[in-house]
Amino acid sequence: MQFILTSEYSLTIESDLVSLRDLRPVLNGGALDDARAEIIANDATRIELQFTAPALGEATFGVELARENETRAWLRYWIAGLNDAPDSFGVGFQRVENLRAYLRNGYTSWDGSFYVEPEALRDFQEYEARPETGFAMTQLLPRDKTGSVVIGFDRHDRFQHTFTIRPEGFSKTLRVSIQTLWDRKPHAGRCESERLVLFEHSEIEDALREWAQIVARASRMLSGVEAPLRQSEPIIGWCSWYNLYGSANEANILEHLRGVEKIARQENLPMRVFQIDDGIAPEMGDWLDVKPQFPRGVKPLLDGATRRSHSGNFTASFVGTNGAKSITFSTRRIPTRSNICAACFERGDTSGFANISKPISCSGARSTDPIARAGTRKE
Repeated sequence: MQFILTSEYSLTIESDLVSLRDLRPVLNGGALDDARAEIIANDATRIELQFTAPALGEATFGVELARENETRAWLRYWIAGLNDAPDSFGVGFQRVENLRAYLRNGYTSWDGSFYVEPEALRDFQEYEARPETGFAMTQLLPRDKTGSVVIGFDRHDRFQHTFTIRPEGFSKTLRVSIQTLWDRKPHAGRCESERLVLFEHSEIEDALREWAQIVARASRMLSGVEAPLRQSEPIIGWCSWYNLYGSANEANILEHLRGVEKIARQENLPMRVFQIDDGIAPEMGDWLDVKPQFPRGVKPLLDGATRRSHSGNFTASFVGTNGAKSITFSTRRIPTRSNICAACFERGDTSGFANISKPISCSGARSTDPIARAGTRKE
């Protein structure tokens, strides 16, 4: 991996796998194409540039690229002297070369994570959502070689980060934009990104594992825990969520259980978990009740899994739907940490879910309303 700084102060990260050319600062989603760069540092291990542009006013945009070794580098960027807090800021590369596919990393597991071939984006209609933007990191796969280039942030506790790859212009040149979502938070004159790691790897899955280890180390440093990373065997198992979800019943769960047992024996897989992931209760929140599709209850299913050395029944105990008896039983039976008040429940104003993992605002919320722990009754 090489750093190239041209006579026009255009910064390129060149790799035998995938190269990123012509770095530009990005502010609130738009590249500052009229930015002028000044070299602050340029040696074998570090390049620092400072940009000025009309859109920045008196502020400056800084970028630092530091080499850790021959295959890994770290990039960070910042804005100093900006009066108004930005929605987002970041860096963009005006040309991506030798890219066969990129990992579009989803925001959640429901969002999906998958590889996208840029040529396929041309077949999308204007009204179709294009899988151009992912979160936290991306992985670039080369056209004519094995291996990959990974680009990802090491910390994710303060900001969200987006990676957008799209063909632009008449020639459909591939461009990548990496942004920190600042969301107009107050600042003391300087907005700075987390550290962004870029590295080459000879593999694909092992490259993702390496990025995950970098994130884990950053988390350990943040928490101050000096103990070594836990070494444990991977958990191999089966989960009903994506296969069955709400259509789960006793017959198809038992059918899948027999299939899992057969495959585990056939492939010598150390199956540890057979997880029935929701789909058992009549409504989210009524975790002590079972749908009619399970006439014998859940115990026979769990006993069958236990006999096969698998176990597991997951319920999303942090949510409840409007139709759940646990929610409608009493207007005072409100999940812990939710600031939806009893008055709003009485009006039916719950906006679909009461989620104890994230406070939900409502017009009638009062700090004096009695709150009951989820799973208990309070009249």
